[in-house]
Amino acid sequence: MTAGATKCRPRRLLRRRFAASLGALVLLLAAACGGGGDDVATPGVLADRILRLGEDIETIVDVRIGEVPVGLSEALNAGTAPGTPDEDLITLHVYRPEDLVGSFRIVRENGVQSFWLVYDHAEDAVTVEAVLLQRLDQTPWQIVAGQSTGAESGLRFQSTVSGDIDGTAIVHPVRFAGDEGGVLTSVVYIIEVQPAELAEPSKFVLPAPRPIPDAFPAQFLLLDGTIPITVFWGSSAAGKTYQLVLLSRESAFDIAEQYRNVLASQGWELVSDRAIGFATQLDFQTDGGTLRGTITTDTFDQDDDYASILLDLQVVPAGTN
Repeated sequence: MTAGATKCRPRRLLRRRFAASLGALVLLLAAACGGGGDDVATPGVLADRILRLGEDIETIVDVRIGEVPVGLSEALNAGTAPGTPDEDLITLHVYRPEDLVGSFRIVRENGVQSFWLVYDHAEDAVTVEAVLLQRLDQTPWQIVAGQSTGAESGLRFQSTVSGDIDGTAIVHPVRFAGDEGGVLTSVVYIIEVQPAELAEPSKFVLPAPRPIPDAFPAQFLLLDGTIPITVFWGSSAAGKTYQLVLLSRESAFDIAEQYRNVLASQGWELVSDRAIGFATQLDFQTDGGTLRGTITTDTFDQDDDYASILLDLQVVPAGTN
């Protein structure tokens, strides 16, 4: 890829997570870590499944009830000389360590690690936030951003020792069932540690073809031999949208030529045909414009044995053009 070339990144374009807001997710994780009956494995499994949403299958998730995450100290002190006294090691300045509910460790395939620590404190949220504003702004940490509301507060901080360590602290008042009206302050710390060098991604393995909705209105755009690896669709008052990533063993140039021919055979208008870097982009529509879209063909960025086809299609209700 030369400078200035536009590369089709279908996974980034289509990586959409159907998840709750961060605040709702934090509450759910805290509940899963701190409750759920006498069987400790039950909340651990719930938290494990929640944390895996949107992650690759190779991602490692470790859930600990009442314990700090494994590997946190090593990650915060990477490069520290062996035998360094404990008092010289970097630690996280939490509000009160003994109030730990549980923790999570997420290790992604590229070596990036995320550590989540959940605490419940008896003090009110304003008191806890005021203390954290001081503690997280002392060496080896510094606060770089913050937001405070009556519902939830967040502090972003980073290491003053390493540019590869960033953190977030979320302070949220909660009332759990059975607390007789008592309010606790939940604090969730999220620490992300980048490795000195990101690990090389593993060799691409072709996934099973993803199912296409029966309502997809242009089956002829699914060329023979193409494999759908990502499918997104949506419906609103403005119409329906479809976004697909297809892979093919044929070259991106040959695929673009096939689409030119099939669009012409269906009587669809080719509005524009242009090269963008090494990619080819075709804009098309039906007579009257009730269906219109874009096809972008390029070499697949995860494995150049494949060509990628990014297909965007919009169905516009009649009379709204």
